[in-house]
Amino acid sequence: MKILIDDGMQVKIGTGIGKYTSYLYKELKDNVDNNDVVDLEQFNTGNSSKKASRLKYLFHINSYSYQKKCKSYDVVHFTNYAMPFFKCKNTKYVVTIHDLASFAHPETFSSLYKIYNQFIVKLAIKNADAIFTVSNSIKQEISSKWPKVKNKIFVAYPGLYSEYDNEKIKNKFDSDILNKSELKDFFLFSGTLEKRKNLKIVIEAFAKIKKSDNNFKLVLAGRPGFGFDEYKELINKFNIENDVVITGYISSSDLLKLYKEASAYVFPSIYEGFGSTQLECIANNLPIILSDIPTNREVSEGYGLFFKLGDVNSLVEKMLKIVNREIDDFDLNNEAKRILPKYVWSNLIQDYITLYRNLLNNCRG
Repeated sequence: MKILIDDGMQVKIGTGIGKYTSYLYKELKDNVDNNDVVDLEQFNTGNSSKKASRLKYLFHINSYSYQKKCKSYDVVHFTNYAMPFFKCKNTKYVVTIHDLASFAHPETFSSLYKIYNQFIVKLAIKNADAIFTVSNSIKQEISSKWPKVKNKIFVAYPGLYSEYDNEKIKNKFDSDILNKSELKDFFLFSGTLEKRKNLKIVIEAFAKIKKSDNNFKLVLAGRPGFGFDEYKELINKFNIENDVVITGYISSSDLLKLYKEASAYVFPSIYEGFGSTQLECIANNLPIILSDIPTNREVSEGYGLFFKLGDVNSLVEKMLKIVNREIDDFDLNNEAKRILPKYVWSNLIQDYITLYRNLLNNCRG
């Protein structure tokens, strides 16, 4: 069996999909049979803008040279939604659909990206020989929206990223901003600071708990994204700019140190496909306050403190449990020991290999 993993330009960028692709490729290489071949396709667009890069990538995967390359593989797996318009006859095409966010919450995307994302998702749904999803929640969404393709949708979970499961913590942060902040008690969020992450409710809830006598801070660790300016305006409106630390992009070692030192992680998304951050928090015994949505329930189970989506007072209530030290660490540790074995990459990768083989065997049969 010859497998080509196409990263959709994500490995170099280091996004969540980039990590997913890197781990998938590594684990496949380590676990397939000796006579199997696994290769990784990475397309470099140089210093192009995001819009230009997407166009260049679409031209690339639809080029004659790329089609010729695909002919030499049994399976080509596209990990970032997009796939070619036309397929090679004897090659099976697999695509990972991480979520349907642009359909479920189009208001959280720029107009152009919403159109682009919806287009490539529809194309993938139609053309893929197999659709992998990263949670049962997303499988159900796709099956409900496109019932004719339900038989080619399969759940293949990602695992825990191992760089967030170790004890090697630096004495200092790499980030000057974090070192200057002198953090002690703080709530943490990491990821792109964008509208779809629903950080408005976190800022509002944090402003409310700051009215009581506490020294807590809020750390927002990640790059600015679509809607970031609204968050900045809200922070200034509530006069909490001295208690909110906005870091910009941070290193993996800084994020690990934040996981180890934070009082709790706040995960307020209105929508998620999987949420690897949840596993990273669980691995580091960091309490998680989560929006009560299906995917969060599926992954965090009894480990999470769930608040009602859209209800700022519900979030305040959960945050105050952290402020008042009302969390039982023993119960959290027991939940972590129960949940984490489900998400070991070296075990989960067998699901991917089996799905590839079944796809080929059904075709040959």
